[in-house]
Amino acid sequence: MIGRTHITILGVALLITGPVAAGEVRGSVEVIDGSTMLVAGKTVHLADIVVPPIGSKCVWRGQPLDCGVLARAGLKDITAGADVVCIPVRANAHRCKDGSFDLAFGLIHAGWAVPVENAPGHYHKKMQNAKEHKRALWSAHGVEGGELIASRLRSKL
Repeated sequence: MIGRTHITILGVALLITGPVAAGEVRGSVEVIDGSTMLVAGKTVHLADIVVPPIGSKCVWRGQPLDCGVLARAGLKDITAGADVVCIPVRANAHRCKDGSFDLAFGLIHAGWAVPVENAPGHYHKKMQNAKEHKRALWSAHGVEGGELIASRLRSKL
């Protein structure tokens, strides 16, 4: 039988941690690549964005580099010290936030990710801003020159 003390303790625990949505994952982040993380030991993929895979060679700021590694560094930068909450939006895709900060939106803003076609409208507006300001992938070219890496990612969607 559950007594009043147990119910009170349970109520206080819920107030401290907040309600947990089905499939929700909370915790610190270990970045795997530009859109994949381990959160509380669970693999989480950010929804509605595309990033270059590790091994994607590009030229950024005049230097031949791996744009996939740079995108991973971008995700590490915005998650450093973060305690995130990730909610599944469909199979193998999560919307993750640190407080009110949307991680996918932050990567798009920084220029390290592009939104998929059916992503939320504010993602596409933010992408246009990143493109106008030539942030990150919007100023990186393929090693053979020509097309911007971000444009190439968009064309594959």
